[in-house]
Amino acid sequence: MGKLKLSLFFLLALQLPAAAVTRYDTLRHSCSGLQSILKSERLATLRYPSRRNPRLQLYDYFTFSSVRCSTGGTGTRTRVPTKDNKSCKVYKCVRQNFGTR
Repeated sequence: MGKLKLSLFFLLALQLPAAAVTRYDTLRHSCSGLQSILKSERLATLRYPSRRNPRLQLYDYFTFSSVRCSTGGTGTRTRVPTKDNKSCKVYKCVRQNFGTR
């Protein structure tokens, strides 16, 4: 009986649409192109080189607007390097910690 339930679970999971977030390399896009992507997709993972060590690649969630981050997060204005601009303005999604008492 357990195998049947597990099989049905996986069958149903395959039927549901995936809400995948697309990943982009910032250095392969222009600033305006990257902003257009973020505006149309609302949320994307951007890969970009670290400012301190350019050989180190960083990944974060970004959006076009400060209010478009997922629940519990907010957009903080930041800049990422692109093909044509070393400081392309975007919003990085940051989780808010309100602390516990």
